[in-house]
Amino acid sequence: MSEQSYAHRYSTFSPVAVPEARHDPYLAPPEDEAEEKKDGLGRTLTWSILSVCLALWAVIGFLLWVPLLLRSMVRFSFALSQSMLNGEEPVESGRILRETVSFYRRGFTVAVDAVFREKKDEDHKPAGSKKPKGEQLSARFLLREMGWAVVLWYVVLYFTGFVEVSPLDGWIALWQFPWLDIWATSVEWAAGLFA
Repeated sequence: MSEQSYAHRYSTFSPVAVPEARHDPYLAPPEDEAEEKKDGLGRTLTWSILSVCLALWAVIGFLLWVPLLLRSMVRFSFALSQSMLNGEEPVESGRILRETVSFYRRGFTVAVDAVFREKKDEDHKPAGSKKPKGEQLSARFLLREMGWAVVLWYVVLYFTGFVEVSPLDGWIALWQFPWLDIWATSVEWAAGLFA
């Protein structure tokens, strides 16, 4: 097997860097000062919104990253044991482990690149070359990953003492919750609101 990664890698750049021509004092000032101010306002607004998105990724990405790391470490350990017995190298499991380790950091890089990259990779491809179609994220895969993350974090928080509700108590509370009463109250409220 080759060491080539089948996942699309992102190259980074500095979105803050401004072309050197703008900083050259000997060049003529921009023709339209209003356009320059509007561009600065748009950039500030873009960075503000992107900062909120990056703050969300800092939390959500971390909550997804730790369970992915645990699963990749276990998978790599089993693949290493199996490959040593077979006399092979666990190349694919190693690639998956590397990708998982860089998952969290890449989330930030990809977010900044997606917002500030002006030229896309298609611009550099020769005419007639087809764009490789990426894999679609299925709902089943997403639910499985989120379920795995919830279970792992619940177990960690339960054994560290932050969560005191046992799985059996949670299941009983879920079944005893008055779902039908809440539904009936919501329907009555909505009917009264529109009547």
